[in-house]
Amino acid sequence: MVRQIVWLTGMSGAGKTFTGDYLCKEHGFIHVDGDAAFLSGDPKDQQMVADVHKAFAFWLKNEEEDDKSKWTPYFDSLCKRVLTSALEQPDKNIVITFSNYRKSTRQYCRMSIKESLSAAGDKSSFKYIALTVSPTEFARRQFHRLQKFLATQDWTLEHYWNNIKKHPDGFKDEATCLKALSEDTDTGLVGFEPLDFESFPEDSAIDTSNNHEGVLEFIHNSLSLGPVRKEVFDEDFVKQVADIQFNRLEDSKKALRALQERLSKEKTEAKTQQES
Repeated sequence: MVRQIVWLTGMSGAGKTFTGDYLCKEHGFIHVDGDAAFLSGDPKDQQMVADVHKAFAFWLKNEEEDDKSKWTPYFDSLCKRVLTSALEQPDKNIVITFSNYRKSTRQYCRMSIKESLSAAGDKSSFKYIALTVSPTEFARRQFHRLQKFLATQDWTLEHYWNNIKKHPDGFKDEATCLKALSEDTDTGLVGFEPLDFESFPEDSAIDTSNNHEGVLEFIHNSLSLGPVRKEVFDEDFVKQVADIQFNRLEDSKKALRALQERLSKEKTEAKTQQES
């Protein structure tokens, strides 16, 4: 059976990471989380993260970023992680989760992965599945993700709203914050170019707004995974999948603290040596 490599793309909050973790837990996929470099805080990643942020500033306004040097380093790094996993574990299917908004960047990654694997004699299949979401559901999920992020940073919503987001109206209550996010949904919903099904009929898309069971059934059908077990909709199982991301964020937080402590120690030692 040909090994499958699937890239889950789409708007932020559409369920890419949860679906990737589900495929990992339920079907043994390797999950390559495209947000990892954003969370690592590693100095070697800072430039490419800053540059791809600049590219997203164009994409989220539905504009092209003509300077490819702003986004190719990040996507090259992500594709390299995919290739490393593919070559190290040739019997494992792979799922990548990252908001690959533009046709140009999707094609760049598709060709990079397929050509590199072909050169290594690997005949894995590759496809994109786009997860989309309605504006109302987008706002609700963004607020939920924000709450989970705040928990990993030991920040209150009030601290984030007033000091990080610096919302002009200031913090009032959770309901007001959710309303403000609802009014700001265009930030994340604009700029995603639809998949090109005519050129790549193997690709597919689904609206994930209000049908959790239908989404998993769609994913199963797209990847020929057979029927969905009823147990995966149980609250305990859903929590187990959701906890994978939370634990990943916690691990990133601990790793970042360790890195900061090491760099601080090295800086202190270097200063001591200079003074002596």
